[in-house]
Amino acid sequence: MKSFFLVGFESPEHAKAALSDAFAGQVGETWVLFANADDPMAYFYLATNEYGEFEEFAKDANIIQVDISGRHFNEDDKIIAGLAGLQSQIGGHIFNDDGTQLR
Repeated sequence: MKSFFLVGFESPEHAKAALSDAFAGQVGETWVLFANADDPMAYFYLATNEYGEFEEFAKDANIIQVDISGRHFNEDDKIIAGLAGLQSQIGGHIFNDDGTQLR
């Protein structure tokens, strides 16, 4: 599994609304990006930096974590584009799972 993160936006409520808008019809704690009707590509969910994974941010910093399905391991561009759309609405910074800032 591979993950990407949108880190450091201010409002988890705005993030939740943006996720629900981006994934029409989905509400709750996990939003799923489907490649097609029966093939989940990635799972988006809200978290915080409670374990200090992103040292430059406070431990209460808000995070959207995206876990990519193994079948879609090489489809980073689609995930990053989705996170960039969310970033334009709520702010924050996009990182990959080795801590490199992408946007």
